Amino acid sequence: MVDLIGESSHNQIGNVSAEIHFFSWIVPTFKMLRKYRQVNFVGLSVNTAKKYVFSDLDVAYIFYNAFGRDNGFSIRKFKVGRSEIDKSILWQTFVCSRQGYRIFRGVNETNRKRTLKPETRCGCVAQMRVHIDVGRDWWYITLFQNEHNHELIPPTLSWMLKSERRITDEEIRRMNDMRDAGISTTQIYMHFAD
Repeated sequence: MVDLIGESSHNQIGNVSAEIHFFSWIVPTFKMLRKYRQVNFVGLSVNTAKKYVFSDLDVAYIFYNAFGRDNGFSIRKFKVGRSEIDKSILWQTFVCSRQGYRIFRGVNETNRKRTLKPETRCGCVAQMRVHIDVGRDWWYITLFQNEHNHELIPPTLSWMLKSERRITDEEIRRMNDMRDAGISTTQIYMHFAD
C-alpha cells in the first residue's frame, strides 16, 4: 500500500493558471516517490520545482533533502520567519550545507588549544524557501536556486552526506538496550556496521 497522496490540479494564481503538484505523506519518505518514479530530482528546473506544494514543513524538508541527495550535496535548515501574533512558522529556508562562511569567534591560531577543523563552508548560494498558504494549509516554494560554487559528489557516495546520516528510533532503542546490558560502544558499532 502506498501512503503517498499525489494530486495534480490547475489553480488560478493571480492571473496565471499554474499546474500544482500536491504531496502529502502519512509516512514521509521519498523512497516511495523514487520507487514509483513520480519525481525526477536530477536536473529539476526552477519552474518545475515551484509547481510542488507540500502538506507540511517536514515534507518540504524531505523533498529538498532528496533533491540534494540525488544531485550530490547535503542540506540544512537555515532561517525561519515567524508570526508576531502566535509565533507559528510562516516561512523556512533550506540551504546547501556549504552555504555561508565560518563565524569568527575571537579565537585565532595562537590561543587555540586544539587544531582548527577544516573549513567546509564556501559561500554556496543554493537554497529553497517555502511559505505557508494559510487559507489552503499547504507549503509552496517561493525561492529555488540551484547554483553551487563547489564540487558535487557522485550519486554512489550520497549515503555519506551529513543530511543522510540518521539513526532510527528502533536503532536508538536497540543501542540503549545493548549498552544497558553491558556491551561496549565498540561492539555496538560493530553490530550495526554488519
